[in-house]
Amino acid sequence: MLRERNAELNKSIPPKPITLHKTSSTPYFNFMKDFANRQGIQYAIQPITLEPPKLPYLQYTLPLEQTNGSQMLCRRLLDMLYIIKLGINEISRINHKILERKTLISYKKVTE
Repeated sequence: MLRERNAELNKSIPPKPITLHKTSSTPYFNFMKDFANRQGIQYAIQPITLEPPKLPYLQYTLPLEQTNGSQMLCRRLLDMLYIIKLGINEISRINHKILERKTLISYKKVTE
């Protein structure tokens, strides 16, 4: 019963205007912007500042008459890119630690 009520409420809420949020010009942002242009999805750019652990994100909404799955595809791509970016950040952290360790080992060898 509650699910049905929520579904009815969600249907009655009009879609929000499309906004792209970005902190800087990144390949990630440009990819999503190009994807939106190819899909014919309108967007607006709104700069926001985010703390380092957070990522810039893009929000897409489609007009009510379009039900071709573009919105779902955008969200899936966005999730996929978010996961990829998290992975890249983790790899960078690991590489940085390895580099620090190598430098420390080299320094010890030189000083001994």
